[in-house]
Amino acid sequence: MMLEALTQFATVSAAFFLVLGGWMGIQAFIRKRSGCPADHDVLDYMAHSCGGCERGQTCRNRMKHAGLNPGDGAKS
Repeated sequence: MMLEALTQFATVSAAFFLVLGGWMGIQAFIRKRSGCPADHDVLDYMAHSCGGCERGQTCRNRMKHAGLNPGDGAKS
């Protein structure tokens, strides 16, 4: 009985760390591909209603949430 509980605990723990490691690997891949710094949250763009599309610096949503005016560059 105790060995079975220990086996189940080990299995659940291994699965948890596998999922966590996979997520960290996905984030590292996205950061490397997009040129983001190592501590950048890859879900940051979605928090501002942006999926990180191909428009980049010309995106009105991204510029607005960065505190920039998309028409004339940075605010003074």
